[in-house]
Amino acid sequence: MRRSAATNLGRLTGTFQTSAAYFQRAALIAGLSFVFFLAMMIAFYVRQWPGYFGLATAFMVVNIFTLIGIWIQKKNVVRVHENGLSYRKLRVAWNDIERLKYTRASGLEITYAAGKLLKIPSSIDSLPEITERIRNSVEAVR
Repeated sequence: MRRSAATNLGRLTGTFQTSAAYFQRAALIAGLSFVFFLAMMIAFYVRQWPGYFGLATAFMVVNIFTLIGIWIQKKNVVRVHENGLSYRKLRVAWNDIERLKYTRASGLEITYAAGKLLKIPSSIDSLPEITERIRNSVEAVR
């Protein structure tokens, strides 16, 4: 990848984040696990059986991991620029892209700069639109 092309991608033309449906599912799981945590703590307080405390601990662990997952997913952003795209810390210019492969199940796979692979997950919102934008931009450069 050429240094000058990758560092100056031009004006931002689109930003795509993780789909809201994934955040809603995660929020539902976090909410339910917290409710069950509270219920098990109340049951432990009333009955003093250690099994309730173990269940409460398990529900709190599920809650913590779900909240960490939500925080990490918020960083999954695809930015499409005039001269390339950026995903996480990676910046790819249009003229460096060699091949695009989109499947609904696995997402978008971009082969660039001598066989390097960039995988964009299917959880990103409007992935077919991103694929078409990239495909049109790459064809315009060639």
